[in-house]
Amino acid sequence: MTLTHQAAVAEAEAERKARRQNAVETVAQLDALSRQRALTTDETKRLSRAIYQTRSQGERQRYYWTGEMDRELLAMIRRKTAFKVIAATLGVTLKAAQMRASRLRRSEVVDGC
Repeated sequence: MTLTHQAAVAEAEAERKARRQNAVETVAQLDALSRQRALTTDETKRLSRAIYQTRSQGERQRYYWTGEMDRELLAMIRRKTAFKVIAATLGVTLKAAQMRASRLRRSEVVDGC
């Protein structure tokens, strides 16, 4: 991974943690409020969104692709390198490498027309 990529990943992780912490605090506040009185419709929606955010954020890993990573990915594909090796080299999952390659190929076809 390049330094730019590592910085982007670290920044995204910090943002994700801050959003999750905010959601946890919202759940705690609305839970305490719900023990005193019934929640309004808007409060119920906020609670549902906050609960969803606390559960779903950690399940999905997001990768930030740089131009350098794209060039390396395409070069490895041209050399017929296996996607397992490409993914390990770039520090992403197998599926992330496959999807990025697919998107790059599509954009090359569109740009080439």
